[in-house]
Formats: sequence, C-alpha cells, structure tokens
Amino acid sequence: MWGSSEERGSPLWTKDDHRGVSVREILDKGSRFGFIAGSDNHHGAPALSAVPSRFTNLHYPGGLAAVYAPKLTREEIFKALKERRCYATTGESMIVEFYLNGAMMGTEIKAGSARHLEAKVIGTNRLRSVEIIKNGHIWAMHEAHGDAETLSWEDKGREREVDYYYLRVIQADGAMAWSSPIYVR
Repeated sequence: MWGSSEERGSPLWTKDDHRGVSVREILDKGSRFGFIAGSDNHHGAPALSAVPSRFTNLHYPGGLAAVYAPKLTREEIFKALKERRCYATTGESMIVEFYLNGAMMGTEIKAGSARHLEAKVIGTNRLRSVEIIKNGHIWAMHEAHGDAETLSWEDKGREREVDYYYLRVIQADGAMAWSSPIYVR
C-alpha cells in the first residue's frame, strides 16, 4: 500500500526523489534477492486493502507475494522464498512464469552468449505489456492484447560480469507484476 520501489520516479514511487533507494539501484550494486509484495495492513489478511483509508499516506491497494513451492507446507513455502522462486503483484492474482535457458526466476546460472528467455503470463484483466528488464533497462517489450501471453526472446549480448533479467507485466487496468530476477554469470 506504500507503492513500488522498483525504480525512482516510477508512477508508483511514493517517496520524493531524494529519499529512499530503488530496487534497481540495489540490483545494480550486485545484490541478489527475490521480489515479493505485501499489504502492510496489520490485519494479517493477504490482499486486504486499506484504500480508501483514514491513513492519507497509503495510496494503493495491498500487494501480493506469489510463491512457487512443490507442496503447500510452511517449510516448502519458506524454502521457495529463500530460493527466490517468487514474484510480486500490486494485488491481482496474476500468474507469472519466467525462465532463462530453462532456469526459473530467482536462480543464478552460468550461461554463454546464447540466452533463451521464456515467459508465460495470465492476467486478471487484459494485458497491456510484458517487458524484460535487463540490468536496469527495458531490454524487450511486447504489447499485449489479450489476458494471457506465452512469449520467448533470444539475447546474445553479455553486458556485465553478472547480468540480471526480470519480467514486468502491466495490465490495462494498471495492475502490475514483477518476477524475481534471474542472475547470469
């Protein structure tokens, strides 16, 4: 409900430009982490929104964290979070899958110059765009027209010692999702 810290100046950035640090700035410094979202509503109810709220500093509905775990157990969910097999949404129950050379979001892999990226997205509304962010910049963008997309891309360009890629999904209603990054050495 506090907005998104993906990048400074984004439409969901609720801080002024001189406060805070963005996710991309932290990734560019070499940190490795997965993406999740939450509601910060103090009720313990996922996706419960405080909008409208008596708190004037809460501008957005509660976000959701999605986790790919083989079993619905506490241990497997926490293991999946630790392994960064997770993604964030602005509150919609979108389905997002993201792979690079067959490795799932959140992983760190070794790869040569041939990098095959795949995405599958199922929205809760019509999709506007599916984007690949590579090293802090939009590397590829697909304008979507339906509520589901299965896409693939080829990248032959190594830019850094460790490149990172993540998927950003934007629906026509403004709802968004972000996959955890894949890190390529």
